[in-house]
Amino acid sequence: MSNRFLGVAALAASLAWGADALACGGFFCQSPQQPVDQAAERILFSTHPSDGTVEMSVQVTYTGTASEFAWVLPVPQEPVIGTTVDDVFLNLSQATFPRWNLTYVTEGTCYQPPNLFPSKNFTGAMEDSADGEGGVTVVANGSVGPYDTTTLQATDSAELLEWLQTNGYNIPDSVGTALAPYVADGSFFVALKLKKGADTGDLVPVTLTWASADLTIPLQLTAIAAQPDLRLQPYVLGPARAVPSNYLHVQVNELAVDWLQAGSNYPAVITDAANEAGGQAFATDYASTTGALGDLFWSPGKYNPRALDGLENAQDVMNAMVNGSIPISSGTVPFIKQTLSAAINGTLDDVLAQNGITEVQLFQCLGCYAGTNGWKIDGTALANSLATVWVPAMQHAQDELESSAWLTRLTSSISADEMTLDPQFVTNPDLPAVDNQHNATLVTECGNRAHTFAKAPKKLVLADGRELYLPADVVNGTIPYADYAGEVAATASDRIEKTGASGPATLMVDNRAAIDAAVDALNAQQGCACDTRGGPVGLGGLVAGLLIALRRRR
Repeated sequence: MSNRFLGVAALAASLAWGADALACGGFFCQSPQQPVDQAAERILFSTHPSDGTVEMSVQVTYTGTASEFAWVLPVPQEPVIGTTVDDVFLNLSQATFPRWNLTYVTEGTCYQPPNLFPSKNFTGAMEDSADGEGGVTVVANGSVGPYDTTTLQATDSAELLEWLQTNGYNIPDSVGTALAPYVADGSFFVALKLKKGADTGDLVPVTLTWASADLTIPLQLTAIAAQPDLRLQPYVLGPARAVPSNYLHVQVNELAVDWLQAGSNYPAVITDAANEAGGQAFATDYASTTGALGDLFWSPGKYNPRALDGLENAQDVMNAMVNGSIPISSGTVPFIKQTLSAAINGTLDDVLAQNGITEVQLFQCLGCYAGTNGWKIDGTALANSLATVWVPAMQHAQDELESSAWLTRLTSSISADEMTLDPQFVTNPDLPAVDNQHNATLVTECGNRAHTFAKAPKKLVLADGRELYLPADVVNGTIPYADYAGEVAATASDRIEKTGASGPATLMVDNRAAIDAAVDALNAQQGCACDTRGGPVGLGGLVAGLLIALRRRR
């Protein structure tokens, strides 16, 4: 069997080190007038060496709405299907997303009091035995969470497409081509629809567990409904740092990141860096040993759902959740809605529409919005649901974390026309950890009362010692950083490299020299005789930097 399989984000998707693991799905709308796009895919893989299985959970964020949708996932073996909760991914994201921390330092004494621009530390966030019908075999039917599920096998992609369309999956004919390679590989197909009465607000992550040995994210079905530059974010629990084996790896140009805005453009930098690598590349946001994450998901006594018992006033129940350390989040709101008084259903939609808020925002501050007085929630029923479903899901995620040595988070940005190769991942014990905390310093050079604070020269100093001088109009926001940085930020990738299961990365493209030359040229325009490391630079170096910059502009 070849390594072409499909998968999306996971609570604890197992890493397969040899056969197949997947993480993506084809999402198809039941109404052609209401397309459903995949805005982002998050996948968590983890290996189970003891029994040779892999578990994958899938979380997908949508743009657009649909009363019904179909989700088809090819998998290498017949899977065990389950669900998990969004909070697994929320906790993963909060613990691992890149932060661009800028420390403000004043050198000397400015003419005006320095408290006009106080020194501070700023931390910012960017923030996967039945009847046969022609060439199609129904392996199993089931129901899990809000989904009705069917597991299929097929010998012909056209007949599989016809079966899906005949059985209520309104899938375009063009999907047949994307199904073909998975049919040829003998894949199983998990088809999911929302149960009658459920809506897209009830969506929860899906988990699939099967026997496997390789980690692969098949993307061919995803291309059918993917929006441009789809954010693809796999998390990998395994014995060492995970890296792409058939996609390239990029290290971003830290001077393309807008430190003055806490790295708010980092997602766009990832997109540009991946495009510079041909569209098929991942960056590593985080890679470290799992011990550093502690009780990220669960610990004994961490949550107390029983604090909700006997309560029925909605605000009292929300307060008890907070007091019981249970978040009011996209992971718990589906449970809250299930226990709302039936008479409130219509009112809920009205309050959301009138205030332009999400369900999470509403329940996090019920008292902030008119029309919520007198709302009732069955606190005991909610406590039972949380205790039997939500808490065990978080405990399971903690078990997966503690049974693995490393957690890696990778990110890519990929469009439909680039989804021609299923990305595969391996672990490499020879590669170092990657910190998600990025630190730099903005230095204001006041001298001996030579400048006011606003007019004093300023420079951005990276952790590696490189310096970029910034005019006051850039620091105060009058001129956007990207407009000023120009050639310095024009290349999003610092390095493009190839990674594998052992040894260091193989350098494919090194943009550092060109970036540093652009820094020298820009600093020279500010009257700074400094090179990229902060030392004096000779006239020849300045001229060379200016010439390189001018050539690139042409």
